[in-house]
Amino acid sequence: MSMVLEIPFTKNIDEELLTIDAVAIKYKSLVHSIAGKHKKRAKQAGIDYEDIASEGNIGLIKAYKGFKSELGFKFMTYAYSMIEGEVKRRIRDSNSGAKFSRRIKELAVLVEIEDNPHEIAIKLNINILDAQEVWACKHQSGTISIDVTLNQNEDKDMTMQDYIPFHDDFTSVFVNEFIKELEEENPRFSLIVQLLLEGKNQAEIGKIVGVSQVQVSRNINKIRDFYRGCC
Repeated sequence: MSMVLEIPFTKNIDEELLTIDAVAIKYKSLVHSIAGKHKKRAKQAGIDYEDIASEGNIGLIKAYKGFKSELGFKFMTYAYSMIEGEVKRRIRDSNSGAKFSRRIKELAVLVEIEDNPHEIAIKLNINILDAQEVWACKHQSGTISIDVTLNQNEDKDMTMQDYIPFHDDFTSVFVNEFIKELEEENPRFSLIVQLLLEGKNQAEIGKIVGVSQVQVSRNINKIRDFYRGCC
């Protein structure tokens, strides 16, 4: 009986055909560089360095699987964002306590931080047990206000609201969930939003992503359209 040797899958990574194992070796130092940057925070959260390095490798694998050379930016730019995202998520999840359903998260953005469970129950017309869960979710870190200043863009400070429209009743947005949906739609969109949240302006984003400022602006408009479709 003849044996058929399986040819390892390769992908075009910056004009190089690389297997996932080759990428893991080539970008090993990048993973450790990012993990090292968050080592102190991880230790404070009770997480070993090896754990966040492992999460970084997961991010690298996701970057390899999701990277599309035709999008026009370098793999390292895309991989950096994915690796750091996984490391931060691991640290955040260790501190986040209870996990909440999507329904509870959606309800949490409809109430104010000052509302108590009784007020929440009345405002949302829900039972007190659900109201207590909404209250707990509202007070958990990880909700980003749309009014937080992202960066100085040419002539004024810009906020998340300036970039991404929101439902009239929403006072805040779960940016991490939106970024995850963007990642599935278009990795470049996800990267642009993350860079905006890091305080980069359109010109700086263009240099990182490898496109013109005009193209960044057009992409932001497409992100707005995508957000409207998600609401």
